[in-house]
Amino acid sequence: MIKKSKNIILPLILAVIVFISSTQDKANKISQIALPDEEELSKRTPIPLIFSPVKDTIYVLGDEYVEICLTTQTAKLVKRNGEIFEYKISSGNPYISQGMETTTGVFTVQSKSPKAISKQFDNAELFWWIGFNGNIGFHGLAGNGYYHHLGVRSSSHGCVRISREDGKDLYEKVRIGTPVMVYKTEPARIFAFADFDFYVKSPSAILLNDDASIRRLLSSRLDNLYQGKAHTKNKMRLFIDGATKLRQLKISEGDFAKVSIIQEVPMGEIPLQAVAKDRLNRNQILIARASKQKDELSENKEKKTN
Repeated sequence: MIKKSKNIILPLILAVIVFISSTQDKANKISQIALPDEEELSKRTPIPLIFSPVKDTIYVLGDEYVEICLTTQTAKLVKRNGEIFEYKISSGNPYISQGMETTTGVFTVQSKSPKAISKQFDNAELFWWIGFNGNIGFHGLAGNGYYHHLGVRSSSHGCVRISREDGKDLYEKVRIGTPVMVYKTEPARIFAFADFDFYVKSPSAILLNDDASIRRLLSSRLDNLYQGKAHTKNKMRLFIDGATKLRQLKISEGDFAKVSIIQEVPMGEIPLQAVAKDRLNRNQILIARASKQKDELSENKEKKTN
């Protein structure tokens, strides 16, 4: 009986070994899969992937930029070397006589003076004037009566009031052409520093003046963000040189709340680990938004109860 079993099992084992070795030889002879080239990838239809919301980056070739948040009544100066300086401000109040809300958007410093005179408001002295949007700019005032509004609420006729001490500090740190972004809600655009080599090697557009093509480009980039096409259509990079006055070119800061969470991505362009990381970031953003909305609802209920 044992001999019969051996006669059956041994041939089966030999047959299995021969089959495995032959299939392995065939596998070794298969050529490596060729990766598609750039031309092939460009022909493929973009696929939608879940990505963390992105922003439209404006690269700064200078050494500093300024952000003004009307909601928190604060201004922030960011330096290329990593230094950050924060200042309490008081922006424009549309509910006072001859008042208006400080205009939001992306600007550059257009004028500077240790002391300017406002003919519109009874020749008021404006200390450490830093104009960035025509007649709108940073300035201090005589006396300290306005100091208790700084960082608390809007109280000016449209400009950005700042203490004389902080105004002097900011005045000494910025120059003509320094980029300034003013926003009320979280903007869809962001500043980032870049060097000249990065500018030269990039398909780029430098923001210099009021040009119809530049206006269309700026508008379409925000539309692409909102429609989920930023990765596939916003290929050109935007630059501000940090030394040019932007007087006529009106640049919107955009609304981050409108940015699509789902962004199209060219097939084969983004590594899988990057996709996983962005999905995690997206989940964290969604949780933070939900928590914020919940807190706001609770606050509104408490106000109605009181």
